[in-house]
Amino acid sequence: MVINKKTGAEDIFNLSSIQYMNFTESENISGVLSVKKDNPLLTLYPNPVIDILNVHCLRNKPDIATIEILSIDGKVLIRNKQTICESNADIKIDVSYLQKGAYVCRCNFDNVSLTAKFFKR
Repeated sequence: MVINKKTGAEDIFNLSSIQYMNFTESENISGVLSVKKDNPLLTLYPNPVIDILNVHCLRNKPDIATIEILSIDGKVLIRNKQTICESNADIKIDVSYLQKGAYVCRCNFDNVSLTAKFFKR
């Protein structure tokens, strides 16, 4: 994996040696999906996950959400529409068949999009 820094320098890492990736505010560069800092309105647990990912959304009104699981390169792997209740909602998503690695969960409501990263074991 090649990481390009804002200074123009590059770091090269062997993917098999990466155990943890910390996403910070950045831009979508070279077709790789970047995730801004996690939003407290969207919590994923357990993280890392083995089979069932719980998506906890805080909302102030009932809403229909589209929950998407994306690969790091931005490909949608799972898409699920779900009605959530006021206050909070836990949505269970089966990720047991995904390969080990880093993923992104995107939760879309009306004109709001929340993202959070998680790791599959």
